[in-house]
Amino acid sequence: MQPMARDGRRTTIRIAAALLSIAGCSSSTDPGGAPGPAHLTSTVIASSASVPVGSIITAQWTIENTGSEPFHHAFGFPNTIGYGLEISVTPAASVLQSQGSDLLFSENDSLNLPPHGRLRLNAIFKGVAIGTATLKGCLPPDSAETDGANCASTDVRVVSGF
Repeated sequence: MQPMARDGRRTTIRIAAALLSIAGCSSSTDPGGAPGPAHLTSTVIASSASVPVGSIITAQWTIENTGSEPFHHAFGFPNTIGYGLEISVTPAASVLQSQGSDLLFSENDSLNLPPHGRLRLNAIFKGVAIGTATLKGCLPPDSAETDGANCASTDVRVVSGF
């Protein structure tokens, strides 16, 4: 797929297989966690917890297999094919406005990470109004789960100035 430009924003769409094969690589010598079975962690961080109106804030969602065995999970949606992952903002566009974000699209219902492998998605937002917004990254729910998606989030406050 090709990058798409819309209203001055640039959204990069990446195919899951290519991104996941790169995501497992790291320049760090740290093994990334204690030996053990595959275990998935998910965190969302923002470049700042508070910014003035008009400022840019970046966010990063990291999905990591902290175990020493490969992680494989099939989400098992009934009657659907694939899923997409991106950092979302709530309330939508009233406090923070998206300036561009990574979007991971998988054509199947599986997530695979090598031992100590990571998947990182980034997003850029602009503070447009005073208030608090939640930046959230959600993995799809399992077909057996009734509580919905597995989400990680962080709050960002937009203020009038310092």
